[in-house]
Amino acid sequence: MGVLDIDKAHIVGWSVGSYIAEELTLVHSDKVKSLIL
Repeated sequence: MGVLDIDKAHIVGWSVGSYIAEELTLVHSDKVKSLIL
């Protein structure tokens, strides 16, 4: 996201991807606008 100059993003996790999305949100909460599981 830094390379693309994106400050914050909406994150969507589906099925097993929801675990990855949740971890991303916990580790980089400053980069996440919203989380949809």
